[in-house]
Amino acid sequence: MLITYNNTQVDFEKIQSLSIEKGKIIFQAKDGNKIIQLNRDNHEVADEIAEYIINCYKRGFKRLNLNNYITLEPIE
Repeated sequence: MLITYNNTQVDFEKIQSLSIEKGKIIFQAKDGNKIIQLNRDNHEVADEIAEYIINCYKRGFKRLNLNNYITLEPIE
């Protein structure tokens, strides 16, 4: 599954693990880390987006554009 957010692309098939820091989703792979920097420093929002990514992968999505999904998130 190819994930796109702003100018960042992540091939989820190559990801070994995923972690969350304030306002960041970090994808660890053998060839290095890819980081999606969110517009908010909110751990709960990053956690929810990470769950969304994993659920989309499990459902068989081939591509996932996070720009629209993140725009729908309520601002706290």
